[in-house]
Amino acid sequence: MSAVTALAPASLSWKEEGVIVSAMTRAEGEMLLGLAEVVRRIDVEANIRYLTQAELTSVLNAEAYRYRGLVENSEDTPLFPAP
Repeated sequence: MSAVTALAPASLSWKEEGVIVSAMTRAEGEMLLGLAEVVRRIDVEANIRYLTQAELTSVLNAEAYRYRGLVENSEDTPLFPAP
């Protein structure tokens, strides 16, 4: 792998224009779609902050965190339907 390839970003985004995404795994695609849905629903006037350490720990131990493992092992997902 060349130094240029190793430093290439996985995605590029432009405000109010869109996003270009390089090749990604099924799990990465599903995570990106989920993130896009969450961000799309945030009110423009919303006050956004980082999670506290306690909140972060709670989220990482939640049922939703295990969803990623299910997606990685799934043969049929909305982004990548089975042939």
